[in-house]
Amino acid sequence: MLWVMPYLETLHSFYGDALKVGGVRVPEGFGKVAAASLDDLAAANVAVLTQNGHENHTYNLSGSEGSSFADIAEALSEISEKNITYETLSENDYLEAMGLAENQ
Repeated sequence: MLWVMPYLETLHSFYGDALKVGGVRVPEGFGKVAAASLDDLAAANVAVLTQNGHENHTYNLSGSEGSSFADIAEALSEISEKNITYETLSENDYLEAMGLAENQ
């Protein structure tokens, strides 16, 4: 079994407007995730599926270094030379901000 963490290529969906609005606002707290690239994940999947010895094993696939969304906001600040803040939201506040709350 292969368990895949978030893709590196999809992280932008969480912070895509950060430069426009001056902040990253997601319901993720301060935990870290080590996102991996699709190319790296594909190579690992090919190896596991085409080589012997992986039967009845579980592999957790991830990138090599974990980052929080606060870390991402800090990196965006450095790159853009703008003050990009990080705000953790409740799940309901996030859905409301995305226009997906049930009461809208």
